[in-house]
Amino acid sequence: EKKRQQFPRFYFISSDDLLEILGQAKNPPNVQPHFKGMFEGIKKLEMTKPGTDGRKTFASIAMHSPDGETIPFNEPVITDGRPEEWLNDVEGAMYA
Repeated sequence: EKKRQQFPRFYFISSDDLLEILGQAKNPPNVQPHFKGMFEGIKKLEMTKPGTDGRKTFASIAMHSPDGETIPFNEPVITDGRPEEWLNDVEGAMYA
């Protein structure tokens, strides 16, 4: 429940899906199958792997809609650490 309070879009997915997301915290690309449940218009994020541009973490650089539309973020979003934190950062980047 605490995780859902920190990232309210977790209320849109099942408890099993939430546990899977939290269990995949070290590998952000594995969270992607759950995006449709949390974000209606996002199918996946375009992520760069660690080591790209000297980064030590994954970073999201764009979002892709189910219709195939791609919208780049103004700044890369670091997708590392606790999922509820970087998902909030991704949500903020959507509105920037």
